Amino acid sequence: MIRSCIFCQNLADGDGGAIYTWNGSKPAITNCTFHGNRARDAGGMICSRRDSNPRSTNCIMWGNEATHGDAICLALYTWGRTFTTAATVSHSDVEGGYARAYVETGCTLNWSEGNIDADPLFVDPASGGCRLRAESPCVDAGNPAYIPALRETDIEGEPRVMGGRVDMGADEFTSTLIPILYVSATEFQFALYVDGPNPEAQILSICNIGSGTLEWNIIEDCPWLRAEPARGESITGSSV
Repeated sequence: MIRSCIFCQNLADGDGGAIYTWNGSKPAITNCTFHGNRARDAGGMICSRRDSNPRSTNCIMWGNEATHGDAICLALYTWGRTFTTAATVSHSDVEGGYARAYVETGCTLNWSEGNIDADPLFVDPASGGCRLRAESPCVDAGNPAYIPALRETDIEGEPRVMGGRVDMGADEFTSTLIPILYVSATEFQFALYVDGPNPEAQILSICNIGSGTLEWNIIEDCPWLRAEPARGESITGSSV
């Protein structure tokens, strides 16, 4: 599992400027950013050989350079027998799209849904900055079914999903102009016996990770559950 990482301005004389998979059955690469990497084959994300099958989801591959496949290179390997390779890319921003990938005959690139080919609009790409601007096409463009792990954060330690849908890349865009609701935990489990005592109370934290003042109100839709307090305000950085 490779998650929420930035691979920036790396150089390889041979294969894989950032990542080179070799006989790696199914490495999962999620919410990573590959920018400014160079190599002979696959300057950026994948140079895959010998029965590898990496999977990329919610990633950005932009500004990478290689003789074969700026971002993606799938190649055969022959050593007594022929080893094939494959890769799956979904909900990712890949410069040049499928057409710029280098795929040798006998290899398979599964170009799944949600992929785009658009400038990610990094805040400061010249110096290697990979934070997203507000107008970036990668904001709220990741897999809509993606559910972050408990306390999962982006590269800056901020909550992974903040706009209702995960962003592409290692950075989750944060608006500094409006209040943004962050809730933890996202799931509670209660256990009790019939006619037994009430289960212990559990804590729901409500935090404003944006700016200004966030007004919140909890509406309960079951007779046995009560939240206290049911409404309130949260200023920037404070939690209730």
